[in-house]
Amino acid sequence: MSPICHPPFFRPPTGDPSAAAWAQFVTALLTAAEPAGNPELHLLDSGQELIKVGNRRLLCVWSPTGRTQEVPEDLTQKSLRHMASRRRSDSPPPAICCNADLSDAQRARCRKIISDIELLTPRHWAGECRKFSTVSAPWFRPVLPVAEPLWQTAATDAKVQLRTTRLTVFNWRKPLILHIHPRFCDAILQVTVSPLMTVDQLLETLIHLLKMPGSKTFEEDNCVVKLSWSLKYNNQAALLDTPLQKLKVQPETAIEVDARVLMRDQHRQKENAHDVIYCADGTWHTRSRSDRFNTAEEKFRTLMSHACDASLRQIRTVQ
Repeated sequence: MSPICHPPFFRPPTGDPSAAAWAQFVTALLTAAEPAGNPELHLLDSGQELIKVGNRRLLCVWSPTGRTQEVPEDLTQKSLRHMASRRRSDSPPPAICCNADLSDAQRARCRKIISDIELLTPRHWAGECRKFSTVSAPWFRPVLPVAEPLWQTAATDAKVQLRTTRLTVFNWRKPLILHIHPRFCDAILQVTVSPLMTVDQLLETLIHLLKMPGSKTFEEDNCVVKLSWSLKYNNQAALLDTPLQKLKVQPETAIEVDARVLMRDQHRQKENAHDVIYCADGTWHTRSRSDRFNTAEEKFRTLMSHACDASLRQIRTVQ
């Protein structure tokens, strides 16, 4: 599949996806395309990044989700006016380097400020990524198609009824191709599922596919550790009984699956204490965490990491 230039597909080698990271990515591709051009990054008063390649100016515009609606139009127009006021008469047409497709209205507003502005949108950058794959590859998460036999085996292990995961002449619906990003691993999984499958069934199948550990007791730390799973699409948590078709997943988007580490303090439970459950991300606790909890969490995350790595190797092998 073509590279998708927004999170979670777009993943800079260092740091989080951001406007600055997008500008660095564009600069890397421009350098690969024109080594003698020596692209230079400059931060404008608008907060946007401008790339200078000789006499040409390229404005980097970032949409956090890749959606047209989240393109920062006010900042972009301010930057374009700045570029127009300083443009030399003999300079080549400037460009906008954007990770989202601009609407016709947005294009018209840009061209009202600079009539010959060139719009370099995701299709252009996907082509550049294919052309300079060694440069672009580190900036994207790997997308791994999950073979149907592996997915069906995981569904069986999860005791998910096959009639809700396998399409037949009796329950035919157009299959859904989903991109799933488990936030605890680097890869994005591509699976083909029935739209009749529910969020709960998807999570259970995914847990077995990645061989995630169940609850684990660490006697030496007096802790019981387990995972609490959730699925989000468009930053909205989905109810467990929701059929996948009702999520209305759009192309080039990903479903995010998160796992929170919950810990039960065996020692405090024996003392009949009430505040015994802790969440590893700090969002659910009633007193400061002890070193025992930190140690138990680290051990459990190591188990998760090893299980996930082994599962991803298997997915890569069985294509």
